[in-house]
Amino acid sequence: MAKKRTKKSGWVYFGKSERKDGSTKEYVGSTTRNMKTREAEHRGEVRKGNSKTWVGKGKSYKTTGGFWSKNARKAENTVKKNRKTDYSKGKYKSKYSKKR
Repeated sequence: MAKKRTKKSGWVYFGKSERKDGSTKEYVGSTTRNMKTREAEHRGEVRKGNSKTWVGKGKSYKTTGGFWSKNARKAENTVKKNRKTDYSKGKYKSKYSKKR
């Protein structure tokens, strides 16, 4: 018989990734471990130099906030979906984008 998957609680976190071209990007992720541990992993990817990960392609990374969720993966996907929808409607603007 197949094992039933249980929903894992954890952190949904937000980060700021500064890119090599000077632009700043927002990052949304989830982890079932401590956010500090996950931030250290992201910073390790940045230090690699030849990293293939999204965060690793930047020149710096900083976690800016987060929240606890009973179903972290679903919450992460909901945040990303809502941002994508708002962006396509012209309602979402990154807090790091330059004011015009």
